[in-house]
Amino acid sequence: MVRSIPLAVFLFVATYAWGQNLVVNPSFEITSTNCAAFGGEGFFTDLTGSWDNASSNVLGDSCSSPDLFSSCNLIFGIPGPTHMPSSFLGFQYSRTGTRHAGIITHEILSQYREYIQGRTSSPLVAGQTYCVSMYVSRGDNVPFATNNIGVRFTNAPFFRDPCPGGNNSLIELPPQLNYACEAITDTSGWMRLQWDYVASGGESYFVIGNFFNNGNTIIETVGGGFLNPFAYYYIDDVSIVPSSCCYADLVGPTTYCVDDALVTLVATGGVGTICDGTVTGNWSGPGITDPSLGTFDPQVAGVGSHTITFTLACGFAATMQVTVGPCTTLVVCVDGTTGELTASNGVGPYTWQNQTTIQDCSACLFGCFLPPNCAVDVLSWTTFATGNTIPTPAGYPIQLIDGAGTILLITDPSLLPSCSPCPTIVVDVTDQLNVLCFGGNTGAATVEASGGDGSYTYVWTPGSLNGSTQSTLLAGTYTVTATDGAGCTGTTAVIITGPASPLQVQLVNVTGASCAGGDGTATISTSGGTGATTIVWSPVGGNGTTATGLDEGSYTVTVTDANDCTASLVVDVPSLEGPTIDGVVSTPSACVPATGTITITATGNGLEYSIDGIVFQASNLFNAVAGGTYTVVVRDTNGCTSTASVTVAVPASPVPVTTGPEVGCIGEELSLTTTGPFSSYDWSTGDNDAVTSVTQTGVVTVTVTDAQGCTGTSAPFAVSFEGPTAAFSTTPASPQLPGTTVDFFDASTFTGGPITSWSWDLGNGGNANTPDASWTYDEPGQYVVTLVVTTANGCTDSVTMTYVIRPADITIPNVITPNGDGMNDAFLIENIEFFQNELAIFDRWGIIVYEKKDYRNQWKGEEQPEGTYYYVLVLEDGREFTGHLTLLR
Repeated sequence: MVRSIPLAVFLFVATYAWGQNLVVNPSFEITSTNCAAFGGEGFFTDLTGSWDNASSNVLGDSCSSPDLFSSCNLIFGIPGPTHMPSSFLGFQYSRTGTRHAGIITHEILSQYREYIQGRTSSPLVAGQTYCVSMYVSRGDNVPFATNNIGVRFTNAPFFRDPCPGGNNSLIELPPQLNYACEAITDTSGWMRLQWDYVASGGESYFVIGNFFNNGNTIIETVGGGFLNPFAYYYIDDVSIVPSSCCYADLVGPTTYCVDDALVTLVATGGVGTICDGTVTGNWSGPGITDPSLGTFDPQVAGVGSHTITFTLACGFAATMQVTVGPCTTLVVCVDGTTGELTASNGVGPYTWQNQTTIQDCSACLFGCFLPPNCAVDVLSWTTFATGNTIPTPAGYPIQLIDGAGTILLITDPSLLPSCSPCPTIVVDVTDQLNVLCFGGNTGAATVEASGGDGSYTYVWTPGSLNGSTQSTLLAGTYTVTATDGAGCTGTTAVIITGPASPLQVQLVNVTGASCAGGDGTATISTSGGTGATTIVWSPVGGNGTTATGLDEGSYTVTVTDANDCTASLVVDVPSLEGPTIDGVVSTPSACVPATGTITITATGNGLEYSIDGIVFQASNLFNAVAGGTYTVVVRDTNGCTSTASVTVAVPASPVPVTTGPEVGCIGEELSLTTTGPFSSYDWSTGDNDAVTSVTQTGVVTVTVTDAQGCTGTSAPFAVSFEGPTAAFSTTPASPQLPGTTVDFFDASTFTGGPITSWSWDLGNGGNANTPDASWTYDEPGQYVVTLVVTTANGCTDSVTMTYVIRPADITIPNVITPNGDGMNDAFLIENIEFFQNELAIFDRWGIIVYEKKDYRNQWKGEEQPEGTYYYVLVLEDGREFTGHLTLLR
């Protein structure tokens, strides 16, 4: 991180009334060589007599080597490792002067520490309270931040023993004072540490550093700078003052434009024993509008340089200079004889700067050459003169900065106006229009300047308006300043007038109208405005202060003055006659039939009553009224009416709730009920009982009627039926020969819960409980195989098929004897039942005497004579058998 000197900081003077700083060389500015030595200054070589490093300094002891940062630490003109502001540890200006110290408070993987030891100009007095303070800032190019920066007092110089080895230079002795708050991470500003210390007496030396080991130190990794693997802090302005700490630093900008917004100034105190640096006090000085908050108003302060003071309750006061400028364009003129330049139109002091080129080495790790190309040339401005008037500059461009921070760039002196005494500049008002209506901004004016040099610029105040013509002015007095090309000015006052008071309308009196209408009146009065007024009533009423012949209703009266300014008022004309409704009461109604009543109490002549505004009756009682809200109307003999609203309550509608199982198995019947009892039920299933049966998936509702005739419908109740559909396949397909192993594969599907169990009956005593089964059939037969599946919800289904194991061959006889003796009576073909077939039997003349598809040993030849017959048998596998058959009785 690169720091730069702030261009706008509070310049403040702190007032202490309690004594001098006892620290010898508190800001490290007094050195032995005073920048005379080659390479600059060092902590050991140049601070002898005021500061030491708290080490025994025996040969080879490098336990503690603090640094002195100085602006003269140059090597062959290049910034050295401890140059101020550009060093190996980062970029930092000293808080005061050109020097400051620096120490390591933590190093990675070790207990390495660095300390500095100072002394006081006289021993501390026992029992006396001292304010001990210093300013610290973390180095840019280090990766760590810590807390624990403390102070340990001694009566004699303290020198720790030589390093015990292992980079352990920790002085593990308790400090009297220590900063134990969060790690200090700020690398741009200086942070004040302060404590109140009650002296034991005789203390003349003090050591500053981290007196705690790594385990008792807050260590934060903040990134960057890993070539310097430690936490490093700059130290400046060490102070020991005989009093309690009473101090504040002031923060914020110091230059403002006169039309800038309000700003809240900020004061901060030190931290140490406490971790919150907030301080409270009283602000004073020009432009301070809230002394407790520190609110500063540049317009109230006005153009110029002002001293602002912040005072603590303990008596400490800090002052700063703030500059408020007009923030208008600066003017520079040139003396044609001497060539001198003169500044004007700003606020002093004036600073003159010329443009130079400097080398920025803030990105370098060593000097201005490592790493290569780390240094860059940047343009900068250097002050070469101050004051209103300066001699002829040596060259251009130059820039002028006034005390308010306004900048004017000058590139060519020939473009500057000549300096000469200002003539009288006259500013005339050439056109003016005053405000017509009170509070309006319709005022306008045009001014014109004469007598000056070149063109003019115009500024109107209040409002900081620019230009010769303004067109939205309020009534009031404006000061117009005209500035010519040479910066000479002239002023005039423009007075915009307007009405002294607003145009107003007041109601004086109003009389009501009868229900027949046309006899109401209203009277008003007017005030303010300009000149004569005109009055208009709307929608009727005429043009005077009193409107007559009015009906009941609202009327708007508008008053216009001579400048076309208007004011209006709404007047309500009431009705004077008509019946008066004194009260309306009702009794509740059943839902069905309507049993409510409405009773109206009213006063008037010849009254009639209605609850719908259409049908009127003489009685004020209405029976058999259904629930709802009614507008009752009372009408007298003149036709005048009055209305009121009344509500006839009804019982709440019943809210039936359907209960029962939501899920069933396919084929089941579920029963649903509802809360009750009720007078009647109307289920969406068609049932009209308190219970309904459901066999299909769907949504069921029930509409019920209670004893009051009120109906209500339940919320939809979803019912679903689920279960499996059993199915399986075989490999190979039926029929097969004996010895065949058949694989049965589950092909079942399901809705709802998944299938969780299988039960196979393989037809010959075999069974299985797995999704798939396998069985070997050794004997011919027709085996009935059944699969039963069950889902997780307990729903089941089954499927059955016949698997055929048939013999390899059939046996065909050649003789039958159908004589009824029960032996060989039919044409019996062995194993024919296992084959699909077609059989045809012929007599000896080729005539078909019997024909059958899928023959199953039925033919006995009862109607045929004895003799020889011929057959043709075709099996499903394509085999064909032919032969002869002898039939004997």
